[in-house]
Amino acid sequence: MNHKRCATCGIPLTTKRKSVMTCSYTCSAIRRVKMYPHHVGMVKANIAYRDAVRKRLAVTLKGKSEYECYQLGYRQGYATCHQKQMRRERRAA
Repeated sequence: MNHKRCATCGIPLTTKRKSVMTCSYTCSAIRRVKMYPHHVGMVKANIAYRDAVRKRLAVTLKGKSEYECYQLGYRQGYATCHQKQMRRERRAA
């Protein structure tokens, strides 16, 4: 077992893996925000992008039937792997 201190709060911790740097998810999040401040900017940019996509989608779907809406969603979603790619981008951010 490895005996070390948490990189954020400094309390002693015992781990089974060398790669563990912090004592909890909270300390890990604090460390990540301090070390990678661009992450916060990316999150804000993603929120703005998501809102813009929703507005465009509302304009596109206005006056269409449920079936036409389903077809549009299918073309953007499963057929082109759009959702899988968006999940990867969110995870990477």
